Amino acid sequence: MVVFKLIRAEVVLSLLNKKSFIVSTILFGVVILFCAPWVLASNTPYQKLIISFMWLPAIVHVCLFSRCYRAVSGVGVVLYLLAAAWFSVVVVAHAQDVADFRELKVVIYIGLTLLGFFAVAEAGSDKFKKVLLYSAVFGGFGAWVSCVYFYLVEGAPFLSRHPAVGLWNVIIIAAQAVGSLMLLAVCLGLSEAFRPAFRIVFIVSLLGYLVFIIASQARGVWIALSVAFVVFGLLSRSRGVLLLVCAFFLSLALVFFFNSDIFLSRGTSYRSELWLAGISYALDNWKFGVGVNEVWSIGLSSGEVQHHPHNMFIDIARRFGVAGLFFWLMLWSWAFFEAYRFRSAELGRAALVLLVYSSVVVLTDGVAQWKKPNPGWFVTWIPLALVFALAGIKSARGLEGRTK
Repeated sequence: MVVFKLIRAEVVLSLLNKKSFIVSTILFGVVILFCAPWVLASNTPYQKLIISFMWLPAIVHVCLFSRCYRAVSGVGVVLYLLAAAWFSVVVVAHAQDVADFRELKVVIYIGLTLLGFFAVAEAGSDKFKKVLLYSAVFGGFGAWVSCVYFYLVEGAPFLSRHPAVGLWNVIIIAAQAVGSLMLLAVCLGLSEAFRPAFRIVFIVSLLGYLVFIIASQARGVWIALSVAFVVFGLLSRSRGVLLLVCAFFLSLALVFFFNSDIFLSRGTSYRSELWLAGISYALDNWKFGVGVNEVWSIGLSSGEVQHHPHNMFIDIARRFGVAGLFFWLMLWSWAFFEAYRFRSAELGRAALVLLVYSSVVVLTDGVAQWKKPNPGWFVTWIPLALVFALAGIKSARGLEGRTK
Protein backbone atom coordinates (compact mmCIF):
# COMPACT_ATOMS: atom_id res chain seq x y z
CA MET A 1 0.00 0.00 0.00
CA VAL A 2 2.84 2.36 0.87
CA VAL A 3 4.60 1.53 -2.40
CA PHE A 4 1.40 2.23 -4.34
CA LYS A 5 1.06 5.64 -2.66
CA LEU A 6 4.66 6.48 -3.42
CA ILE A 7 4.22 5.53 -7.08
CA ARG A 8 1.01 7.54 -7.26
CA ALA A 9 2.71 10.57 -5.68
CA GLU A 10 5.58 10.29 -8.14
CA VAL A 11 3.16 10.14 -11.07
CA VAL A 12 1.27 13.19 -9.80
CA LEU A 13 4.53 15.11 -9.32
CA SER A 14 5.66 14.16 -12.82
CA LEU A 15 2.38 15.37 -14.31
CA LEU A 16 2.60 18.64 -12.37
CA ASN A 17 6.12 19.20 -13.67
CA LYS A 18 4.94 18.47 -17.21
CA LYS A 19 1.99 20.81 -16.78
CA SER A 20 4.24 23.59 -15.52
CA PHE A 21 6.59 23.16 -18.48
CA ILE A 22 3.74 23.11 -21.02
CA VAL A 23 2.09 26.17 -19.48
CA SER A 24 5.41 28.03 -19.50
CA THR A 25 5.81 27.17 -23.17
CA ILE A 26 2.33 28.47 -23.98
CA LEU A 27 3.11 31.65 -22.02
CA PHE A 28 6.19 32.13 -24.16
CA GLY A 29 3.91 31.66 -27.17
CA VAL A 30 1.73 34.48 -25.86
CA VAL A 31 4.82 36.70 -25.66
CA ILE A 32 5.64 35.83 -29.28
CA LEU A 33 2.06 36.58 -30.36
CA PHE A 34 2.23 40.05 -28.79
CA CYS A 35 5.87 41.06 -29.26
CA ALA A 36 7.25 39.34 -32.37
CA PRO A 37 5.37 41.56 -34.90
CA TRP A 38 7.60 44.46 -33.86
CA VAL A 39 10.87 42.65 -34.63
CA LEU A 40 10.11 40.21 -37.46
CA ALA A 41 10.01 41.09 -41.14
CA SER A 42 8.03 38.08 -42.42
CA ASN A 43 4.81 36.35 -41.39
CA THR A 44 6.28 32.89 -42.03
CA PRO A 45 8.57 32.72 -38.94
CA TYR A 46 5.88 34.48 -36.89
CA GLN A 47 3.35 31.75 -37.61
CA LYS A 48 5.90 28.95 -37.19
CA LEU A 49 6.90 30.30 -33.78
CA ILE A 50 3.25 30.50 -32.70
CA ILE A 51 2.68 26.93 -33.90
CA SER A 52 5.72 25.70 -31.98
CA PHE A 53 5.22 27.60 -28.74
CA MET A 54 1.46 28.03 -28.47
CA TRP A 55 -0.69 25.77 -30.62
CA LEU A 56 1.25 22.49 -30.34
CA PRO A 57 1.73 22.84 -26.56
CA ALA A 58 -1.98 23.71 -26.28
CA ILE A 59 -2.84 20.42 -28.02
CA VAL A 60 -0.59 18.51 -25.60
CA HIS A 61 -2.15 20.34 -22.65
CA VAL A 62 -5.68 19.47 -23.80
CA CYS A 63 -4.74 15.81 -24.21
CA LEU A 64 -2.95 15.42 -20.87
CA PHE A 65 -5.02 17.70 -18.66
CA SER A 66 -8.49 17.58 -20.17
CA ARG A 67 -10.10 17.81 -16.73
CA CYS A 68 -8.91 21.41 -16.43
CA TYR A 69 -11.20 22.39 -19.28
CA ARG A 70 -14.35 21.52 -17.41
CA ALA A 71 -14.28 25.10 -16.15
CA VAL A 72 -14.39 26.56 -19.67
CA SER A 73 -17.69 28.28 -20.38
CA GLY A 74 -19.90 25.78 -22.16
CA VAL A 75 -21.88 28.57 -23.77
CA GLY A 76 -18.71 30.19 -25.11
CA VAL A 77 -17.43 26.89 -26.50
CA VAL A 78 -20.75 26.10 -28.20
CA LEU A 79 -20.99 29.57 -29.73
CA TYR A 80 -17.43 29.39 -31.04
CA LEU A 81 -18.04 25.91 -32.46
CA LEU A 82 -21.21 27.14 -34.20
CA ALA A 83 -19.34 30.08 -35.73
CA ALA A 84 -16.40 27.84 -36.69
CA ALA A 85 -18.73 25.22 -38.18
CA TRP A 86 -20.48 27.82 -40.31
CA PHE A 87 -17.15 29.22 -41.46
CA SER A 88 -16.20 25.68 -42.50
CA VAL A 89 -19.49 25.23 -44.37
CA VAL A 90 -18.89 28.45 -46.30
CA VAL A 91 -15.32 27.42 -47.15
CA VAL A 92 -16.52 24.06 -48.46
CA ALA A 93 -19.42 25.62 -50.35
CA HIS A 94 -17.13 28.03 -52.20
CA ALA A 95 -14.09 25.77 -52.60
CA GLN A 96 -12.87 25.51 -56.20
CA ASP A 97 -9.81 23.32 -55.68
CA VAL A 98 -8.05 21.36 -52.95
CA ALA A 99 -5.96 24.36 -51.91
CA ASP A 100 -9.09 26.18 -50.74
CA PHE A 101 -9.66 23.57 -48.03
CA ARG A 102 -6.49 24.75 -46.29
CA GLU A 103 -8.59 27.59 -44.88
CA LEU A 104 -10.24 25.03 -42.59
CA LYS A 105 -7.07 25.00 -40.45
CA VAL A 106 -7.90 28.50 -39.24
CA VAL A 107 -10.75 27.28 -36.98
CA ILE A 108 -8.26 24.96 -35.23
CA TYR A 109 -5.65 27.70 -34.87
CA ILE A 110 -8.15 30.11 -33.35
CA GLY A 111 -9.65 27.45 -31.08
CA LEU A 112 -6.20 26.51 -29.76
CA THR A 113 -5.47 30.18 -29.09
CA LEU A 114 -8.66 30.51 -27.02
CA LEU A 115 -7.87 27.33 -25.09
CA GLY A 116 -4.23 28.33 -24.67
CA PHE A 117 -5.21 31.58 -22.99
CA PHE A 118 -7.54 29.64 -20.71
CA ALA A 119 -4.82 27.11 -19.82
CA VAL A 120 -2.24 29.70 -18.76
CA ALA A 121 -4.82 31.71 -16.80
CA GLU A 122 -6.00 28.58 -15.02
CA ALA A 123 -2.42 27.67 -14.10
CA GLY A 124 -1.57 31.07 -12.63
CA SER A 125 -3.51 34.28 -13.12
CA ASP A 126 -0.83 36.57 -11.66
CA LYS A 127 1.89 35.28 -13.97
CA PHE A 128 -0.50 35.47 -16.94
CA LYS A 129 -1.37 39.07 -16.10
CA LYS A 130 2.31 40.04 -15.86
CA VAL A 131 3.10 38.42 -19.20
CA LEU A 132 0.25 40.37 -20.83
CA LEU A 133 1.31 43.60 -19.13
CA TYR A 134 5.00 43.39 -19.99
CA SER A 135 4.22 42.35 -23.55
CA ALA A 136 1.89 45.33 -23.92
CA VAL A 137 4.46 47.70 -22.41
CA PHE A 138 7.09 46.36 -24.81
CA GLY A 139 4.81 47.40 -27.68
CA GLY A 140 5.08 51.03 -26.58
CA PHE A 141 8.81 50.93 -27.25
CA GLY A 142 8.09 49.28 -30.61
CA ALA A 143 5.86 52.27 -31.34
CA TRP A 144 8.73 54.61 -30.43
CA VAL A 145 11.08 52.71 -32.75
CA SER A 146 8.52 53.01 -35.56
CA CYS A 147 8.29 56.78 -35.16
CA VAL A 148 12.07 57.21 -34.94
CA TYR A 149 12.64 55.00 -37.98
CA PHE A 150 10.13 56.68 -40.28
CA TYR A 151 10.77 60.27 -39.17
CA LEU A 152 14.50 60.31 -38.46
CA VAL A 153 15.90 57.46 -40.58
CA GLU A 154 13.63 57.60 -43.63
CA GLY A 155 13.07 61.33 -43.28
CA ALA A 156 9.29 61.32 -43.49
CA PRO A 157 7.61 64.70 -42.77
CA PHE A 158 6.72 65.16 -39.12
CA LEU A 159 3.26 63.78 -38.24
CA SER A 160 2.92 62.19 -41.68
CA ARG A 161 1.11 58.85 -41.62
CA HIS A 162 3.21 55.73 -41.29
CA PRO A 163 2.76 52.04 -40.37
CA ALA A 164 4.68 50.14 -37.70
CA VAL A 165 8.07 48.55 -38.11
CA GLY A 166 8.02 44.78 -38.54
CA LEU A 167 4.92 42.96 -39.72
CA TRP A 168 2.25 45.65 -39.26
CA ASN A 169 2.83 47.51 -42.51
CA VAL A 170 -0.71 48.81 -43.17
CA ILE A 171 -1.34 52.14 -41.47
CA ILE A 172 -4.92 51.85 -40.21
CA ILE A 173 -4.71 48.17 -39.28
CA ALA A 174 -1.46 48.81 -37.42
CA ALA A 175 -3.08 51.71 -35.56
CA GLN A 176 -5.98 49.48 -34.53
CA ALA A 177 -3.64 46.84 -33.10
CA VAL A 178 -1.52 49.49 -31.37
CA GLY A 179 -4.64 51.01 -29.81
CA SER A 180 -5.60 47.61 -28.43
CA LEU A 181 -2.13 47.10 -26.93
CA MET A 182 -2.18 50.59 -25.43
CA LEU A 183 -5.49 49.90 -23.70
CA LEU A 184 -4.23 46.58 -22.39
CA ALA A 185 -1.15 48.28 -20.97
CA VAL A 186 -3.29 50.96 -19.31
CA CYS A 187 -5.85 48.52 -17.88
CA LEU A 188 -3.23 46.20 -16.39
CA GLY A 189 -0.43 48.67 -15.65
CA LEU A 190 -2.00 51.21 -13.32
CA SER A 191 -1.96 48.80 -10.37
CA GLU A 192 1.79 48.25 -10.94
CA ALA A 193 2.67 51.91 -11.42
CA PHE A 194 3.36 52.44 -7.71
CA ARG A 195 6.86 51.01 -8.31
CA PRO A 196 9.09 53.94 -9.35
CA ALA A 197 11.21 51.99 -11.88
CA PHE A 198 8.19 50.47 -13.58
CA ARG A 199 6.36 53.82 -13.51
CA ILE A 200 9.05 55.41 -15.67
CA VAL A 201 9.03 52.53 -18.17
CA PHE A 202 5.23 52.55 -18.18
CA ILE A 203 4.95 56.29 -18.91
CA VAL A 204 7.57 56.14 -21.68
CA SER A 205 5.71 53.21 -23.25
CA LEU A 206 2.37 55.03 -23.15
CA LEU A 207 3.95 58.12 -24.72
CA GLY A 208 5.26 55.94 -27.53
CA TYR A 209 1.77 54.60 -28.14
CA LEU A 210 0.29 58.10 -28.02
CA VAL A 211 2.76 59.54 -30.56
CA PHE A 212 2.24 56.56 -32.88
CA ILE A 213 -1.56 56.75 -32.73
CA ILE A 214 -1.61 60.50 -33.34
CA ALA A 215 0.81 60.14 -36.26
CA SER A 216 -1.33 57.39 -37.80
CA GLN A 217 -4.16 59.93 -38.25
CA ALA A 218 -6.61 57.03 -37.92
CA ARG A 219 -9.63 58.94 -36.69
CA GLY A 220 -11.68 55.80 -36.21
CA VAL A 221 -9.04 54.61 -33.74
CA TRP A 222 -9.13 57.98 -31.95
CA ILE A 223 -12.89 57.73 -31.56
CA ALA A 224 -12.74 54.12 -30.37
CA LEU A 225 -10.00 54.94 -27.84
CA SER A 226 -12.02 57.92 -26.57
CA VAL A 227 -15.05 55.72 -25.95
CA ALA A 228 -12.94 52.98 -24.36
CA PHE A 229 -11.12 55.40 -22.04
CA VAL A 230 -14.44 56.85 -20.87
CA VAL A 231 -15.76 53.35 -20.15
CA PHE A 232 -12.56 52.45 -18.31
CA GLY A 233 -12.84 55.66 -16.29
CA LEU A 234 -16.40 54.81 -15.29
CA LEU A 235 -15.40 51.26 -14.31
CA SER A 236 -12.29 52.27 -12.35
CA ARG A 237 -13.21 55.69 -10.92
CA SER A 238 -9.60 56.33 -9.98
CA ARG A 239 -7.57 59.53 -10.18
CA GLY A 240 -4.90 57.86 -12.32
CA VAL A 241 -7.42 56.83 -14.94
CA LEU A 242 -8.96 60.31 -15.03
CA LEU A 243 -5.50 61.83 -15.56
CA LEU A 244 -4.83 59.45 -18.46
CA VAL A 245 -8.21 60.18 -20.03
CA CYS A 246 -7.65 63.92 -19.73
CA ALA A 247 -4.13 63.59 -21.17
CA PHE A 248 -5.46 61.68 -24.17
CA PHE A 249 -8.19 64.22 -24.95
CA LEU A 250 -5.77 67.10 -24.38
CA SER A 251 -3.36 65.55 -26.88
CA LEU A 252 -6.11 65.34 -29.51
CA ALA A 253 -7.11 68.94 -28.76
CA LEU A 254 -3.50 70.09 -29.29
CA VAL A 255 -3.33 68.24 -32.59
CA PHE A 256 -6.53 69.94 -33.70
CA PHE A 257 -5.17 73.33 -32.64
CA PHE A 258 -1.91 72.97 -34.58
CA ASN A 259 -3.29 71.11 -37.61
CA SER A 260 -7.07 70.87 -37.88
CA ASP A 261 -6.77 69.43 -41.40
CA ILE A 262 -5.90 66.05 -39.87
CA PHE A 263 -9.43 65.95 -38.48
CA LEU A 264 -11.28 67.57 -41.34
CA SER A 265 -9.42 67.03 -44.62
CA ARG A 266 -10.68 63.55 -45.53
CA GLY A 267 -14.28 63.95 -44.40
CA THR A 268 -15.91 60.55 -43.91
CA SER A 269 -13.74 58.96 -46.64
CA TYR A 270 -16.88 57.75 -48.43
CA ARG A 271 -17.75 55.38 -45.59
CA SER A 272 -21.52 55.75 -46.06
CA GLU A 273 -21.19 54.92 -49.74
CA LEU A 274 -19.11 51.85 -48.94
CA TRP A 275 -21.47 50.69 -46.21
CA LEU A 276 -24.57 50.95 -48.39
CA ALA A 277 -22.87 49.07 -51.21
CA GLY A 278 -21.61 46.43 -48.77
CA ILE A 279 -25.05 45.92 -47.24
CA SER A 280 -26.60 45.60 -50.69
CA TYR A 281 -23.94 43.08 -51.72
CA ALA A 282 -24.45 41.12 -48.49
CA LEU A 283 -28.23 40.97 -49.04
CA ASP A 284 -27.67 39.66 -52.54
CA ASN A 285 -25.62 36.81 -51.07
CA TRP A 286 -27.41 36.34 -47.76
CA LYS A 287 -27.39 32.52 -47.67
CA PHE A 288 -23.71 31.50 -47.90
CA GLY A 289 -22.02 34.82 -48.59
CA VAL A 290 -19.27 35.08 -51.19
CA GLY A 291 -16.60 33.15 -49.29
CA VAL A 292 -13.25 33.95 -47.75
CA ASN A 293 -11.18 34.56 -50.86
CA GLU A 294 -13.65 36.46 -53.02
CA VAL A 295 -12.26 39.86 -54.04
CA TRP A 296 -14.85 42.64 -54.14
CA SER A 297 -14.19 45.80 -56.12
CA ILE A 298 -16.40 48.86 -55.95
CA GLY A 299 -15.85 52.15 -57.75
CA LEU A 300 -16.65 55.15 -55.58
CA SER A 301 -18.05 58.44 -56.80
CA SER A 302 -14.59 59.90 -56.21
CA GLY A 303 -13.11 57.52 -58.76
CA GLU A 304 -11.32 55.43 -56.12
CA VAL A 305 -11.66 51.63 -56.04
CA GLN A 306 -12.10 49.83 -52.72
CA HIS A 307 -12.18 46.11 -51.96
CA HIS A 308 -14.07 45.87 -48.68
CA PRO A 309 -16.87 47.85 -47.00
CA HIS A 310 -14.69 49.24 -44.16
CA ASN A 311 -16.97 47.72 -41.53
CA MET A 312 -16.23 44.32 -40.03
CA PHE A 313 -19.85 43.38 -39.38
CA ILE A 314 -20.86 44.17 -42.95
CA ASP A 315 -17.83 42.28 -44.22
CA ILE A 316 -18.77 39.22 -42.15
CA ALA A 317 -22.30 39.32 -43.59
CA ARG A 318 -20.87 39.73 -47.09
CA ARG A 319 -18.46 36.82 -46.79
CA PHE A 320 -20.47 34.42 -44.60
CA GLY A 321 -24.10 35.39 -45.05
CA VAL A 322 -26.73 36.23 -42.45
CA ALA A 323 -26.04 33.06 -40.44
CA GLY A 324 -22.35 33.91 -40.21
CA LEU A 325 -23.13 37.38 -38.90
CA PHE A 326 -25.66 35.97 -36.42
CA PHE A 327 -23.20 33.46 -34.95
CA TRP A 328 -20.51 36.15 -34.67
CA LEU A 329 -22.87 38.57 -32.92
CA MET A 330 -23.93 35.82 -30.52
CA LEU A 331 -20.30 35.03 -29.68
CA TRP A 332 -19.45 38.73 -29.32
CA SER A 333 -22.51 39.35 -27.09
CA TRP A 334 -21.59 36.39 -24.87
CA ALA A 335 -18.08 37.82 -24.51
CA PHE A 336 -19.52 41.19 -23.40
CA PHE A 337 -21.74 39.46 -20.85
CA GLU A 338 -18.87 37.41 -19.40
CA ALA A 339 -16.48 40.36 -19.28
CA TYR A 340 -19.11 42.48 -17.55
CA ARG A 341 -19.64 39.75 -14.97
CA PHE A 342 -15.91 39.85 -14.17
CA ARG A 343 -15.63 43.66 -14.29
CA SER A 344 -14.50 43.80 -10.65
CA ALA A 345 -11.38 41.81 -11.59
CA GLU A 346 -8.52 43.60 -13.33
CA LEU A 347 -8.42 41.23 -16.30
CA GLY A 348 -12.22 41.36 -16.56
CA ARG A 349 -12.16 45.15 -16.85
CA ALA A 350 -9.39 44.89 -19.44
CA ALA A 351 -11.42 42.42 -21.49
CA LEU A 352 -14.54 44.59 -21.28
CA VAL A 353 -12.67 47.76 -22.28
CA LEU A 354 -11.01 45.98 -25.20
CA LEU A 355 -14.37 44.65 -26.38
CA VAL A 356 -15.82 48.17 -26.29
CA TYR A 357 -12.82 49.54 -28.19
CA SER A 358 -12.94 46.73 -30.75
CA SER A 359 -16.68 47.08 -31.33
CA VAL A 360 -16.26 50.77 -32.15
CA VAL A 361 -13.04 50.61 -34.16
CA VAL A 362 -14.25 47.90 -36.57
CA LEU A 363 -17.30 49.99 -37.48
CA THR A 364 -15.18 52.28 -39.66
CA ASP A 365 -12.45 49.93 -40.87
CA GLY A 366 -12.41 46.18 -40.34
CA VAL A 367 -12.71 42.87 -42.14
CA ALA A 368 -13.70 39.35 -41.15
CA GLN A 369 -10.81 37.85 -39.16
CA TRP A 370 -11.05 34.17 -40.05
CA LYS A 371 -7.38 34.35 -40.99
CA LYS A 372 -3.99 33.37 -39.63
CA PRO A 373 -2.55 35.70 -36.92
CA ASN A 374 -2.46 39.28 -38.13
CA PRO A 375 -3.05 42.77 -36.64
CA GLY A 376 -6.82 42.26 -36.87
CA TRP A 377 -6.59 39.54 -34.22
CA PHE A 378 -5.89 42.25 -31.64
CA VAL A 379 -9.39 43.65 -32.11
CA THR A 380 -11.18 40.31 -32.50
CA TRP A 381 -9.68 37.06 -31.26
CA ILE A 382 -7.39 38.48 -28.55
CA PRO A 383 -10.30 40.14 -26.66
CA LEU A 384 -12.27 36.91 -27.00
CA ALA A 385 -9.27 34.90 -25.77
CA LEU A 386 -9.09 37.14 -22.71
CA VAL A 387 -12.74 36.37 -21.99
CA PHE A 388 -11.99 32.64 -22.22
CA ALA A 389 -9.10 33.24 -19.81
CA LEU A 390 -11.51 34.70 -17.23
CA ALA A 391 -13.00 31.23 -16.70
CA GLY A 392 -9.48 29.93 -16.04
CA ILE A 393 -8.92 32.60 -13.39
CA LYS A 394 -12.24 31.72 -11.76
CA SER A 395 -11.28 28.03 -11.76
CA ALA A 396 -7.85 28.75 -10.25
CA ARG A 397 -9.35 30.86 -7.47
CA GLY A 398 -11.89 28.12 -6.74
CA LEU A 399 -9.10 25.58 -6.36
CA GLU A 400 -7.15 27.94 -4.11
CA GLY A 401 -10.22 28.39 -1.94
CA ARG A 402 -10.69 24.64 -1.53
CA THR A 403 -7.03 24.08 -0.57
CA LYS A 404 -6.96 26.70 2.17
